[in-house]
Amino acid sequence: MPFRQTAVDDVTVHRFYVESVCAIGEETYLPSDEAAHCVQVMRMRQGDTVELFDGERACKAMLTRVSHGLAAAVVVSDAPLREPRAEVTLYQGIMKGGKFEHVVQQCSEIGVYAIQPLNCTRSIPVQKNDAMEHSIARYRRIAREAAKLCGRAKIPEIHAYMDINDYALAARLQAHTRLIAPWELAEAGSIRDALSAVLSSDAPLSIGLVIGPEGGLTAEEISRLQDCGAHIVTLGKRILRAETAGVAALASILALSGDME
Repeated sequence: MPFRQTAVDDVTVHRFYVESVCAIGEETYLPSDEAAHCVQVMRMRQGDTVELFDGERACKAMLTRVSHGLAAAVVVSDAPLREPRAEVTLYQGIMKGGKFEHVVQQCSEIGVYAIQPLNCTRSIPVQKNDAMEHSIARYRRIAREAAKLCGRAKIPEIHAYMDINDYALAARLQAHTRLIAPWELAEAGSIRDALSAVLSSDAPLSIGLVIGPEGGLTAEEISRLQDCGAHIVTLGKRILRAETAGVAALASILALSGDME
């Protein structure tokens, strides 16, 4: 299992996921898989400093109990959240193979707020029932590991599959401060243009980013997105793969909002 050493207050610490970060001074136990990684892989000992996170909060802690398959730590202080001001929800068209996993991993590391898998006209047909639940659970594990690696406290939410024509989806899209849909056939408009009116505010930004599957979004889908208030933009002169476009657009949004500085 990969890990990241995160520098906090000039001390290099290892990060572990827990169900809930306790109050300062309280003791918490690492889940069995994290405890095994801590003890058997990392060979950590009582008194070592670690960083714990639960998907919403993060803290510095000191290991108090370390034995085979068990690890506990007492919370010493809060740790930085390292979350971007812009809360970007990626609405990603479903892709074949491991491409969606790549998007989940990369976007979780960059700072995506949530990811919504979308069944679009040109998407590979989604398997039903158990296979769908299994894939969503796998995406959530990938998002958790990515958050662990990059020092985030928040784990991006991976929503259950939705159809792009779903009425409930339209309401969610309209609720964002800005809705942006890159399209390979767009001849004008940029992410910078779409965000220019809202970047001057210090208020939290809720951004919806819609990316099509292989083959892109259809003209009909673009029209429905425009009805929801979407800004249709271009990502430049080069055509990007479906698994690249979301990563590039997310990075552009966060850079424009000052998060990459």
